[in-house]
Amino acid sequence: MKAQTTQSVLDRANELVVNGRLEEAQTYLERFHRANPKEIKITIACANVAYQNKRYGLFMDLYTEAMEMQPNNYPIKLDYARMLFDVNEYETALPILEEYLTYDPVNIEALLDKAIILKSNEDFIESYNAVSKVLTKDPTNVTARDLKAELLVLKSKWAKLTANYSSNSQSFDVFAPVLEGGIYFSPLSSPRLSISPMLFQRTKGDNISIYRLQFDNRSYIKELGVASDYGAGLIMYPGTEFDVTARVRFEKFAERYILLTIGAERKPYFASVFSIDTTVMTHAASGSITLTTKESWNGKASLETVFFDGVDNPVTTLTGILYTPRLKFKDFDFKIGYGFNLSTSKLEKFASDKTPEQILNSGTSAPFFGGDYYPYYTPKNLLSQSAYFAFGYYPTIETQASLTVGYGLSGSAEKPYFFRDVNAIGQVYLSRGYVKENFTPVDVNFSVHSLITPKIEMNIDFNYSKNYFYIIRTLSLGVKVNFWK
Repeated sequence: MKAQTTQSVLDRANELVVNGRLEEAQTYLERFHRANPKEIKITIACANVAYQNKRYGLFMDLYTEAMEMQPNNYPIKLDYARMLFDVNEYETALPILEEYLTYDPVNIEALLDKAIILKSNEDFIESYNAVSKVLTKDPTNVTARDLKAELLVLKSKWAKLTANYSSNSQSFDVFAPVLEGGIYFSPLSSPRLSISPMLFQRTKGDNISIYRLQFDNRSYIKELGVASDYGAGLIMYPGTEFDVTARVRFEKFAERYILLTIGAERKPYFASVFSIDTTVMTHAASGSITLTTKESWNGKASLETVFFDGVDNPVTTLTGILYTPRLKFKDFDFKIGYGFNLSTSKLEKFASDKTPEQILNSGTSAPFFGGDYYPYYTPKNLLSQSAYFAFGYYPTIETQASLTVGYGLSGSAEKPYFFRDVNAIGQVYLSRGYVKENFTPVDVNFSVHSLITPKIEMNIDFNYSKNYFYIIRTLSLGVKVNFWK
């Protein structure tokens, strides 16, 4: 009689689910679960409906109850682990998969899920071992073959040469080849080294060469689920003047698709033509939240504050972008987005091209706008909003191309000027004012990445950016060689 009652409950719940009445099915099953907490079929059915309702906390609690009732029921463990995997609960899923594999060591689904989780934990060697077992049993498994090819690259030694060129409206060009290389030892040790001579070629004035050496390492701490990327380096300015660079960044996934990042960095500033002659070092603190769903909304919000050496004048920037789910058609995809940028400084470093005496002796209170920012740019209440259009093209698994265009919906900033002012008692003095100025921000990014041979990758990247201060164009051509066996 009890089995018949259980079956009738399951049949009724299934009917509700088939008709899309998930909440009603949830309530119905929970009532019978409370009345029969030891009936494992009701417990699992209730857990499965909770999963469909995205009530993941209840789903996990109910499956835990079911496994406690039947600790040797390995099919239940596999079902639970695979559902955990599907909602990115990797930390909970991995030990259950490993326990299941003691019962069925060559189960393809369990091995493949385990390999993907280990890859996300940056344990590339163990992930490679797991996916190799899949291919031993099923050599035609496309997912496993693609994953193995990716892991061969991730766990190999590599070297890359990149030629970088940039040109902007400040009348100087930059040529900066970068030679870098790295090796993977373990999740805790993945060091890399880069060397870069930078040539600044000016339309007016002498050319300047600056040299950079950087050593970095990446570590993934499995117990905390935190990745850290950190390093230090040297920079040599003309006249054999040296300075030190340093950086650290921490990454952690919160929930399932939300990546949290915080970081700090000491680095040189080269954004203005004056900073080439004047050594300007900065200390930057930053944080970001990134939404990384597979086929849904994606976006990122970030906050950065830059402090300049020896000056109490932080520049703070808040940016954000949100993309719609992508539309796919054969080898193409497309998505649209909205982005904003808000940036301001404590003090602005604008210097007039007139001397104070020239302004004071002008005999007029008309504004003097001429001048420049020295030695670095300091925005004042700069706000821009843009619409973004992103296109992707994937003709083969080895080649991907993308084009992103951002066009300003609005852009404004407070432009400084100097003027001659007179106080109430007739004294003349130099004063500063601001006028709101509108501009149209534009961003264009184009890239092609291709696997020329199984061991050689190539990338071409072009960027065009028009902001309130200047227009910049950059072009990069890179070739990377992976030394896997």
